[in-house]
Amino acid sequence: MPTELATARHDVLQRVLDTERFARATAGGALRGERPKWRRVEIRPVELKAGPDLQVVVYDERQAFTNNYAFG
Repeated sequence: MPTELATARHDVLQRVLDTERFARATAGGALRGERPKWRRVEIRPVELKAGPDLQVVVYDERQAFTNNYAFG
């Protein structure tokens, strides 16, 4: 299982960093036996004055937190 999870995470990362094809990703839930820090995570590309960024919105039980990160 750990190898499959690591492979899946690597695959998701490669797809998110594909600036030509990536549109949006949403994730939620927990692995068995773990308590997640966030209830839900959304990632999407945004176009800012400084250039393209990835916008990451994480939700806890009460509110959303938004951060922008440069691609790559």
